Amino acid sequence: MMEYLLKSTACLTILLLFYKIFLERENMHVFKRFFLIAALLVSLTFPQIIFTTYVETQSVISVPIEPVAFTSNFVETTMPSEEPFDPKPLLWIIYFIGVLFFTFRFFHGLFKISKRIRLGLKLPENLSIKVLHNESLVPHTFFKFIFLNRKQYEAKQIPNEVLLHEEAHVRQKHSIDIILIELLQIIFWFNPLWCWAKHLIKTNHEFLADQSVTHQTKNITHYQHLLLYFADNAKQQSLAHSINYSSIEKRLLAMKKITSKSKQILLSLCVLPLFALLIYSFSTTETVERVETSGALLQKVVEQQETKKEGISEAMIQEYRDLVKATKNSKDGIIIRMGDYERASAIYGLMSDVQRASVEKYPEPPMVNLGKTQKKSPTAVEFESWKDETKFAIWINSKHVPNSALDKYSIDDIVHYSGSFVHNNARSEKFPQEYQFHLFTEKGFEHTYEKANVNEYSRLAKIYTDQIEVYLKNKSEASYAELRIAYTLAHKAYNKLTQDEIKKYGVKEIPPLPTSNKSANLKKQRDIKKVKGSTTPQIIYTARNIEIEILDEDTYRVNQTKIDKNQLLSTVNQLHQDITPEIRNNILNIHVSSPNEVSNADVWFIYNSLWDYGFYRIVAPNQEVNRYKGNTPMIDEVAHTIQKKLKANITPNPQVKSSVGSKINFLIHAEKLGAMFTHIDASYQHSLYHSNISLNEAIELVKNDTKMQLYPKNDRYGTFVLLSNNIENNIPKLTSNNKVKHFRALNVIGARYYLNNIEVTLKEAIRFVRKNQNVMVTSTINPPVVKIEK
Repeated sequence: MMEYLLKSTACLTILLLFYKIFLERENMHVFKRFFLIAALLVSLTFPQIIFTTYVETQSVISVPIEPVAFTSNFVETTMPSEEPFDPKPLLWIIYFIGVLFFTFRFFHGLFKISKRIRLGLKLPENLSIKVLHNESLVPHTFFKFIFLNRKQYEAKQIPNEVLLHEEAHVRQKHSIDIILIELLQIIFWFNPLWCWAKHLIKTNHEFLADQSVTHQTKNITHYQHLLLYFADNAKQQSLAHSINYSSIEKRLLAMKKITSKSKQILLSLCVLPLFALLIYSFSTTETVERVETSGALLQKVVEQQETKKEGISEAMIQEYRDLVKATKNSKDGIIIRMGDYERASAIYGLMSDVQRASVEKYPEPPMVNLGKTQKKSPTAVEFESWKDETKFAIWINSKHVPNSALDKYSIDDIVHYSGSFVHNNARSEKFPQEYQFHLFTEKGFEHTYEKANVNEYSRLAKIYTDQIEVYLKNKSEASYAELRIAYTLAHKAYNKLTQDEIKKYGVKEIPPLPTSNKSANLKKQRDIKKVKGSTTPQIIYTARNIEIEILDEDTYRVNQTKIDKNQLLSTVNQLHQDITPEIRNNILNIHVSSPNEVSNADVWFIYNSLWDYGFYRIVAPNQEVNRYKGNTPMIDEVAHTIQKKLKANITPNPQVKSSVGSKINFLIHAEKLGAMFTHIDASYQHSLYHSNISLNEAIELVKNDTKMQLYPKNDRYGTFVLLSNNIENNIPKLTSNNKVKHFRALNVIGARYYLNNIEVTLKEAIRFVRKNQNVMVTSTINPPVVKIEK
């Protein structure tokens, strides 16, 4: 929301400044009116425009995979140090108070005007209604109503130019602009730019009215004197147009201003690049990843192979046999119904090889491809003969019409026809004619013949998508069987389409077949194939995804499941358990989205929480974190400020190392300040950092090992408490030749450096000892402190 308000304000500022600098003094008032209204709408809409860019990705990874050694960096946290004061509720209360105030002011103004209309003497004229009042008031306008003092009007003391001025407001419907800006000001009452915009709009309305008057009267000087006379009179109505307006000097100058045609055209054209620049600057670009990868295609093939091996149920086989039997029960020989043939062929296609060998193949009817039908135009004699209603029943574009309807067509209108003789036993009371003919115009021919295959595919695709909804509701084997049949028929129809048909009519392929419960179990087993020249089986894993939507600070949605933020790891741990973390590190993509902005802190939280679970990369709207490229989420500048505030509170405490209880209290205090906990195991040549262990896990480490020491640390990634019982194994001993190496090793556990009892940075300490090799240096590991003395 804040980003939108800032963009909207910046956009409106630029447009109003452009108006103020380049347009306000020019005599092109009609254009200026529409520019100002457009400026309001542009500032509201341009920041909401989203341009979507689709990116194709490909990921096919073969396993076994050599595990990649990884040492995590320390990560930042933006968790608050304690329960902070949240100003949002207070700000919302203030905002709604402002909305109520400006809403009351708006309707109070409308009420006063409606009361004035109701109580005044109304004199209807051509486009306006004059409302006369006994009270002293300056002439002003609201929509078609012109308010005048009754005594002055009846005594004809109101100059004709004043009446012309107010009639111009009525005729040009300026009140519509004022109502619009007043309504917007109720919503954006806190933004002074909207007050400025209203002032500019009302001033330009006066320019337009003045221009109308000067076109109708030759005595401009007299009219200017009238403006000065009315300038000192009654109050101005906020919702009305009054001749009394503060910018008298501007109006007098505007009457004399002449803007050439060429300048008007030039200024008008300048608006186009300005709008283009604004839409480029304040719109949003969104990148959407399409994962139709070779791996995904391979997965489809694998699942289709599994389905093919699985075959169909015994009930479907019996249905197929009944359909075959029905074709032979007719006395007239074999009768094939197209609906039955389509269903039987789909069922046959789903059978396994063994099942096909056990049934008789359904007879295939002669197939006609309507899409390849060639146009056939009638002769003049044929066309005239069709008008005989006793012999011919006529359909035009598949709709039955009386024969007289042919009088509305010429022979050139009919691009194709087909007809047949009707035997006596096939005639009916409604159609007793000997012949039935179907005629087609250009449009009808396209729909019936040229689009025949497309229409058939659309019909079957709708059946398939409807069946998906049925299956997702009940998840039964019977509904899944019907879904498979619908998919087979629709997919077969799609394969009949040519590329020209797909491109011309914008045909989209149906979505893939959902995975059934049975297929999901088979999926876990995967397909195993042998590499050419090798006897070692190799498993092909395709890319997998987890969708995480950040709804607010404390609520996430993981794969459509709404959870609390602290349930993220436990929820994700239930997913993709058929593969190990090592495999997840190579194939699992985590897509992070939010209806608002995804902060760097959010990405850091997900990154730390799911590191041990395993992922290949995290894709957020503003960044991509790839595990094996070694990059980490971006640093949040706000977090730096928070960490500076925390630094004074997270410092080594001599009592921390003395007792288990003191250590636990320190951990609890650090957690409240937003610290994260990291266990360091220095048993190996290189320390292994297990990031983002929980507070409970940290407490368990302290309880179970009395040698476990705590090392508070602040760095650019955040605030940490490092836990280790053997960190000294990884700290090189301090000698005269390895001071720098010793300093850097201690820095890992948050050492503090002192030069003559004055704290300095690591860089300053290293710089000093390099220049002064003979200085005295002492250090301790717990707490990690380095002292340098000249």
